[in-house]
Amino acid sequence: MDKKERILEAWIMVEHLSEGDLKLSDKYLKKIEILEDCNYYSLLNLEIQRKKLQKYQKGGIVLYFNIFPFSEVIKLLREKYKLPEIYEEVSVGDKFSFALYFDKELKLEEEMTFFTASYYILQNGNIPKEKEFLDFENRNKEYINSIFACTDDEEYSEFFNEAFVKLLNKYSIRIEKSIMKVLNNLETDATNLHSFFIEDLEKAKSIKTRNLDLYLLGENKKRINLNSKVNTPNFNPTAFKEVLQPKNYPVSRFPSNPQYSLSLMQQVAVNLAIDNNNEQILSVNGPPGTGKTTLLKDIFAELVVEQAYEMTKLTNKEVSKSDKLKYYENAYIGVLPNSIVDKGIIFTRGWQER
Repeated sequence: MDKKERILEAWIMVEHLSEGDLKLSDKYLKKIEILEDCNYYSLLNLEIQRKKLQKYQKGGIVLYFNIFPFSEVIKLLREKYKLPEIYEEVSVGDKFSFALYFDKELKLEEEMTFFTASYYILQNGNIPKEKEFLDFENRNKEYINSIFACTDDEEYSEFFNEAFVKLLNKYSIRIEKSIMKVLNNLETDATNLHSFFIEDLEKAKSIKTRNLDLYLLGENKKRINLNSKVNTPNFNPTAFKEVLQPKNYPVSRFPSNPQYSLSLMQQVAVNLAIDNNNEQILSVNGPPGTGKTTLLKDIFAELVVEQAYEMTKLTNKEVSKSDKLKYYENAYIGVLPNSIVDKGIIFTRGWQER
């Protein structure tokens, strides 16, 4: 496995490990009682009735089974992969093993059954490949669907209790470590979803482009020291004299109050971003509140003006059309000249919570 694939695998696992969080402080979460008569149908039905859901509400109940502290997963991974221990108190919260959703009639919502990767790791002692995890989840979904598949001629309450006991035994469920929550709307209140990014990250493994490699691996170019602190050993005024030459400034700015013009390092970032050096990826790093998003407005303004200038140079001001881009009768998707299109920009914003 090369470095690129290792990075993507790590990101995929971070996405998986972020799933299944539970805030036990949620006042609407309620512990499931241990019942000697195993009449869980009546218990859950009573909770739903207490909610007094209206007929039009597509409500129901979610059950979170076998809750455990996420620190157990961290400990397992540290021991298995010989990772150094971080000596700082960090609250990592709790996870559930899997969740089942039932509608107001206590019929299983089959497509909403959700297993966590953290549960898989604790069960199997290793990090799964994406296909392995999906196969694991699908197998378990099929089993759960089968035991809750009730025929019309059965008394549903009795059937439900029998199915529920099978579930408890199959997964060695500890009721005292499981909780429930009544939802007003299963379609909007059910927030347990697998990451939307995983499919794209998997796809990225097979994509070979310069931009993707630059983003993931960087480039071995000589770095410019942009230390602007005067009283430090690495202060480098020469770099700023070059970057802040008048020829490197944008020809426009965002129409805002000049009193709040860009700071030194904001202006440096803008000048470097608009420099015609054919670099298509630029990152700007800094703590929250230091003006990273604000400086983008000046970059956008510059790109708009550059596009307008390119338009004035066009001899043919008509937007061209192609039969390949026809989508309805005489309607076409317009084809813009490259000199205008290449002034587009993709902006992503990321942060890390601590």
